[in-house]
This record gives sequence, structure tokens and C-alpha cells, in this order.
Amino acid sequence: MRVAVDLSALVRPGTGADTYARHLAAGMLEQAAPADEIVGFLNVFSGTPAPLPAGLPVVNPRWPWRVLRALWDRGLWSVDRFTGPVDVFHGGDWTCPPLRAGALVSTVFDLAFERYPDLYPRAILAIHQRQLDQVARRAQGAVAISASTQGDLQRRWDGRGPPVKVIHPAGDPIFAEGRDLEAESRLRARLGVPDRYWLYLGTQAPRKNLPRLVRAYGRARGRGLRSPLVIAGSGGRAGGARLHGASAWDGPRIQDAIASERLEAHVLMAGHLAREEAAHLMRGASAFVFPSLYEGFGLPVLEAMSAGVPVVASCASSLPEVGGDAVRYVDAQSEESMAEALAELEEDQALRKDLSRRGLARARGFSWGRTARETFAFYRELVGAR
Repeated sequence: MRVAVDLSALVRPGTGADTYARHLAAGMLEQAAPADEIVGFLNVFSGTPAPLPAGLPVVNPRWPWRVLRALWDRGLWSVDRFTGPVDVFHGGDWTCPPLRAGALVSTVFDLAFERYPDLYPRAILAIHQRQLDQVARRAQGAVAISASTQGDLQRRWDGRGPPVKVIHPAGDPIFAEGRDLEAESRLRARLGVPDRYWLYLGTQAPRKNLPRLVRAYGRARGRGLRSPLVIAGSGGRAGGARLHGASAWDGPRIQDAIASERLEAHVLMAGHLAREEAAHLMRGASAFVFPSLYEGFGLPVLEAMSAGVPVVASCASSLPEVGGDAVRYVDAQSEESMAEALAELEEDQALRKDLSRRGLARARGFSWGRTARETFAFYRELVGAR
């Protein structure tokens, strides 16, 4: 079987889509039979994202995306003109090109734009709608990264789209590595973070619910919580603003919440961190908090569990599917629910240890080898049906 894997997400390092593409390709290389051939597809007009999965040949036509997408949309060009003949091209819900022969498979990460349309500008909603309609028309199969996403997708398509297979991803293995206490100490000193802290790690998109988390944290401080809250991750960049719209980033509202609660001395905005730095900060956290309104999967929750860090997360969309019984769940819409959980974990060391133990055990059930094996099986199912 000859398979081409889309690596377009590698231009957005540190995102869930980047983690997925990078480690799926590497896992497929490890799981491939001698007769299988795996090739990466990447269209980067200037430069090449690094590091690419070791041993993976990559095709990079370096065409302007505006030109290439116009040709694809008009049916004038197909992706296998670049990759050569393939049995399967595995793209995403943002890269679903025409294919002359073979099975086209697309991974769909989430349908947040349908659950929370008010968080997206109208033009961006139209793009999301168009991209998923392309998947429904072009793909022979779709991979959903959770049963929650599968349900959302099947409700949207209502029998009009391709078969949808749930294949869970895994986290970035860097979070499960052993601790480097000296490196953690240097990072905390640079950021001004004390030894004990609560951590949120992710983007500042509105659905991440961070202003409500800040207000809940303020309530919890009134109940005895003393550890500071560190909010780390991207506050938005030019590419993200173009892709999701300017309103996709919640930084000003987070700052307003910090100021209105008078928490300037207790909530630290750490900004974007390199992946290694993010892993150091995660492994040293007293607890990880993830109050998202909606997730297609929730990689940060899995990565925190793999690091042995107790997790507080919202009981929303896919998150219980990921966390199982290893997470202290809260109501994403309730500041009181969040504050109660924060104060509880601050005081209850036995609960923190129990969540850490359960999380480590839960995280061991997810691996990129398993993801790759299940993905290969889906390919063979689709190719055999053609």
C-alpha cells in the first residue's frame, strides 16, 4: 500500500493538529509492513518546517496556496500529480484535495464552529462550512478523533457523507518524559513562577473559557487557595487571525477579568512557549486546569495525565471520553463549580495523588502505535471496498 500523509499542520508548531500530523506519520513509518510506502505531502512556499519525521520522504511542490486551492476547487488539478499514484491520501478537514485514483481519507478534528457559531466571524463560518462540505463530497472515509466529534459529524451530514471511524490520537510524548528539575527551575525563574502553581496550557480562543476561569480562580482564593495561576500558550498570531478571525483570541477579555478581580499579582500570563518549555512547565505544575466549553479531543488533558499531573477539566464534549475516571470534572458554565474544584484540590493532597495515579494509568491506554495500526486498518477497509 502506498500512502501519502498531509503534513500541512506542521507550519503551526505546538498545535494539536501539528502534534497529530507529526506523530501519526512517524507512527505509520514504524507500523508499516515492508511492502508499504509512506510519503509526506507538504506545501510550504518558503522554507520547511523542522523537524520532519525522521526517514519520511516529503513532497513539497511550493505552490502559492491561493493558486493551488483554486485549481483543486475547479477540478483542474489533483494532489497525486505531486505525490504520484497512491492507494490512500490522508488529509484533514482543511486539506481535502481532489484525487484521481485511490481512497481519500480526511481527519476531522472538531465542529466547534457549529456548536458555538457566535464565536466565529461570518466569513470564517462560511469557510468551515465549505471545507466540511468538500470532505463530504470528496472523501471515501473520515477519521473522527473522538466519538464526540463522530456524533457531531454524523448529525451534520445526516447520512450524506462518507463512513466515519473513531480513532483516538495520543499526546506529544515529550510530556511523559522524566523531569529535569534544573531546567524547570531555570524556566520558572525566567518566567517569575514559584515552586507551586496551577497551570492552563493552550490557546486563548474564546471556547477555552479563560475569563470564566480567572473569575473562578478569584472565588477560590477567597476560600483559601494560594497557589498562583499560570496561563501559558498562544495569544494569537497573524496566521491564526487570518484563519479563525480576529475574535478568535480572547487576550483582552482575559486581561479585563484579571484586572476586575484584582488578580494581577496572582495570575501570570506566560505567553507562547516552545514545546520543550511547555513540557517543563507542565511536569512541574501542582495541577492542570482545562475549562474548555468544547473540544474535539482535548490533547492537553491527555498530556497532563501522561506527565502525572492531576487534572481539573470541564465535563463537556469529548473531555470525559479522554479523561475517564482520572479527572476532577467541573461545569464549564459555572464559576462556582470551578472554584469549588480548585479549592478542593488545593487542600486535598490525597485527592491530587489519586488523580495523578489514575491519570498515568489512563494515559497509557493511548499511543501513536495504536493510532497508526487502527488508521492502517481503516485504509485497508476502504481500499478493499473500492
